[in-house]
Amino acid sequence: SVSLKWSTPLISGDVKPLIGNIVPNSKIFSNLPFAPNEIAAVVGERLVILDGKGKPLSNYVFPETVSGVIGLSALFDTLSSSGAINSMGQVVLGLETIEAQRQDTLAVAYIAGFKQLDSSLQILRRISINLRDNSFKPNSSASLKPIMARKQDNNFYVYATANMSKPVIGDEFFVEPPFLRGLAQFNAGQIISEFPLPDVGDVRSSRVTLGPEVSFAQASYTNFEGKNLLLLPTYPSTGIDDIIPNDITTGGTSPSTPYLLGFDLSSESIVETFPLVDLSSVVKGNRPKIKSYYVDLNDNATGDSLFILVCEEYNGRDGSQGKSAIHLYDRFGNQLTSSENIDEPPYLPPSYQGKDNHYWSVATGDIDGYSANEWLPFFPNNRGKELVVTQSTREFAFAGSKLSILRYNSGPEISKPSPPDEYLFPFDTICTQKIKGWVACVNDFDGDDANGKEEIFLVDGSDIMVVRMRDYNDMRFRMGMPFDTVLTMTIPNQTISNLAIADVDGDGMNDMVVTTYDTTYVFGTPLAQTLVLNTPKYLQQNISYCAGDTLTFEWENLINGSGNVDIYFIRNGQFWDSLSIVKIISNYPNMTEKGSYKYHIDNRVIGYSGYFVVANSSNPARNYDTSSYITFNKPALRLDNIEDRYFYSGSEINLSGEAYCLDSLAFEFSEDGTVWYRIGTHKLDSAGIFDFKVQLPCLTIFGCNDSGSESSILGRVIGLKSIFADSTNILNIKVKPSPFPVSMDSSETACPTKEFKWDPLFMQFPCDTVSILVSLDGGYNFSHIASVPAVQKNFIWKIPTGLRDTVMMRFCCEGSCIRLDTLMGGIAPKYIKLVAPNPFRIPEIMQLVYTVPEATRVNIRIFDQANMLVKEIVRSENREPNVVHCDYWDGYLTDGSPAANGMYYVSLEFGNGAREIYPVFIRK
Repeated sequence: SVSLKWSTPLISGDVKPLIGNIVPNSKIFSNLPFAPNEIAAVVGERLVILDGKGKPLSNYVFPETVSGVIGLSALFDTLSSSGAINSMGQVVLGLETIEAQRQDTLAVAYIAGFKQLDSSLQILRRISINLRDNSFKPNSSASLKPIMARKQDNNFYVYATANMSKPVIGDEFFVEPPFLRGLAQFNAGQIISEFPLPDVGDVRSSRVTLGPEVSFAQASYTNFEGKNLLLLPTYPSTGIDDIIPNDITTGGTSPSTPYLLGFDLSSESIVETFPLVDLSSVVKGNRPKIKSYYVDLNDNATGDSLFILVCEEYNGRDGSQGKSAIHLYDRFGNQLTSSENIDEPPYLPPSYQGKDNHYWSVATGDIDGYSANEWLPFFPNNRGKELVVTQSTREFAFAGSKLSILRYNSGPEISKPSPPDEYLFPFDTICTQKIKGWVACVNDFDGDDANGKEEIFLVDGSDIMVVRMRDYNDMRFRMGMPFDTVLTMTIPNQTISNLAIADVDGDGMNDMVVTTYDTTYVFGTPLAQTLVLNTPKYLQQNISYCAGDTLTFEWENLINGSGNVDIYFIRNGQFWDSLSIVKIISNYPNMTEKGSYKYHIDNRVIGYSGYFVVANSSNPARNYDTSSYITFNKPALRLDNIEDRYFYSGSEINLSGEAYCLDSLAFEFSEDGTVWYRIGTHKLDSAGIFDFKVQLPCLTIFGCNDSGSESSILGRVIGLKSIFADSTNILNIKVKPSPFPVSMDSSETACPTKEFKWDPLFMQFPCDTVSILVSLDGGYNFSHIASVPAVQKNFIWKIPTGLRDTVMMRFCCEGSCIRLDTLMGGIAPKYIKLVAPNPFRIPEIMQLVYTVPEATRVNIRIFDQANMLVKEIVRSENREPNVVHCDYWDGYLTDGSPAANGMYYVSLEFGNGAREIYPVFIRK
């Protein structure tokens, strides 16, 4: 019955959420046995807290006064004297920081909690250690990790580990500790909100300064016989062999040495639980990571239950090299196993040996369960808990990793079933099997009291596997298959970063909380009657929708996601008629606090009235809700007549009319009635009256050699509504090409030419190549003159002889819709009759004989080859038609100097702007 209860992306990534009763919320439903728990984590620059229903209680963005927070390290009950979460008082949150160089030269951490007046999350206090102390120089940056807290009288003590990752010894003759590593105690008083100031400083007399790093992993805590006991991990540094003093431990510690460190935090002062243990003789590799755990293993021979597990780990880099192992100590710090030869002093049984360079995943639980589960004499039932380990971890996958179940029994030797005449060591494996993944936790998830066994939760990438140890008498156990897989799950395309077990919603059954790099999921048994449909519902009157409308369903999940939903439409309300029940969608995802589905209305409901049902897919009879009664109509469209005129390519067509049950219009055109192209859309308002314009595109129906100057296309207006459409009758639209913007100037050379100019910037559509054509029969047939690049911007036409005085010119963009047909007259020169002598030499006189077409003023100018004016013979003088006129040039320039040899041009210019040019040559 394990299924998804809810999920949220608010907590995701490489985080380890903490679960507890952070806020004293009431029960989700009154008939549930417990109040819900909350899930909290630091995600980036935010502190996120989710309630048991998956809804965010806080998505707190750290203010500018809070910096360097990297994680949520602990939950503290402000009324607990033992440091445990007992849900009796306000729970506050310890926020650890990254090691950084701060401007104020402090090492800081923060305490956050809910302000009881308005239930808002805020930073309550900042704890800090002053690094300006001269003894720390030049070490001026450190991190703080709150790990435990407890209440005593009116004092609230917070304990935090401190670390400097790469310290240096500033003064070789130091008396005070030269850098800050170790354990600090802070008295936060009543935890009232005084942030940002004043800071809570540590109790200097309780500061435990240590040599190796102790903040790289979580400390281990237990409350045993009324005492608050703490174990710190240690990670030696390289290159520093000095002894770091403190006033708490029996001696100083070396940064390069691994230790077993235990402290009693039951009184106002920190004291040692046992004298510090130098592990140099126990570990066999270089620079081990030592993780120490208090574990409840229950020695069946003595009844002792509390032991210390020392995990020796190596990562294979940064000088950390060696064979990993697990050592067992009693709670007083006495060694119970050894990595030495067991036949030599101190004659201790062997520790549990691993392979080279790997970490350990560790958990404890009652794996073999009920007392009758035995196979004597080989496998007596181990009372209490066993140790569960894998060589793969959350951070470090190890090839060939094993899942091993270990127990500790100091009593008589226990025979192995195979090989004969061999015995189990006191600290040895019950069973071992190669398996992928790492141990996330151990928990009696199924709540089966009959077998009393707890399940083992393994994580491998995106996969979850839950296994249970088989009974000792099971033949499969005896054949080397000790574990039964009871549940497998895969979260596709996601990597799981954390898995925890807790009763999140207070229903008395455990839930599985899975965090990936994308989302946090809660799996378990979903609650019933958690879906409430809000829209469309409880309307005062019937409402209607059109084909293609979007009908939005909105519902609320009292639990964030009550499982996937099905949505049905009941035509005409006839729920007793199966043909009237239409399934709209099945198994629609429903994983958030509020669900919604947009239904684009289709033919399944058009023309009907009825209501909808939104129901839980897996439990529709108990978890559903219904909508109001709704009617659905069909679309319609009417178009006014358009103007009866020609339209140019690129020009606009005005369209008007009425539309019903449509939300937008579009204009379509076709050249052949088969293939239609859509241009221009118009969004309709609620009134349905439309009046809009569409721009004709660049129609490629006009060829450069085609006769005629117009054509026609087919058009229609389409009404749209989602997948639905309605169309007007087909229209016949007369169209012309887009005009070609050309100007024509007389040639300024002596040749009988015409220059045509254009600018592509003034063309409505892109143009690559311009074709120039001429027609002598009024546009029925055209002859190609030239094709030139449009960017050339001009063309000079050398007019052939014998051409008619008036012709039709065509300018056309090839492969485009830009084209212009225009008549051009007077293209042949005819007014200059004679220029003689030509060539001539000074002092000869050149004679210019000419006529004019009408009474006009004329200018006669001489230009050189550089188009520079060198002489004006006649200036604005009247000339009459039907008379031959003569004017002269003696070959001298305006400044009186004789013209040099070469070509010159005589320009005869008329009052209407027309002119003719004739060349003349001066020689020696």
